Amino acid sequence: MSTFPPEAIEQPGDDFADHPIGTGPFEFVEHVPDDHVILRRNEDGYITPYLDEVVFLIMPDNNTSMIALEAGEIDYMRNVPPLDVSRLDESEDYVLYHHACPVASQLKRHLRHCGVSTCESARKAAGLPRSPSARPDNRYSA
Repeated sequence: MSTFPPEAIEQPGDDFADHPIGTGPFEFVEHVPDDHVILRRNEDGYITPYLDEVVFLIMPDNNTSMIALEAGEIDYMRNVPPLDVSRLDESEDYVLYHHACPVASQLKRHLRHCGVSTCESARKAAGLPRSPSARPDNRYSA
């Protein structure tokens, strides 16, 4: 359940879903149905993200996504086609994160080609785990 100020719901009326609000690191810029979503760095947010802008392309066909990934047109994709998992897993150009179901695997371009594989802010911006040396010693685990 989320909490919203009344004016955030009343002002857009029936278009409420097209007017997102929040305090995160990015702010909403544009949504073109069945094409893309654009988010821009929120200069007033509680953290400053490494990236100036994030563009989510809507690509319902995994084969199209694979072609775009391998052409360098996108940097991240979800749901790697099962037939491509072993081939990409053996490549030094990609990092494949395995989950319980191979269809739900996530793939991120290997950051070392950008020269930022050890940069904490780049790892954070890409959603990668923090390096072990940067983790606090007082973390709690159940």
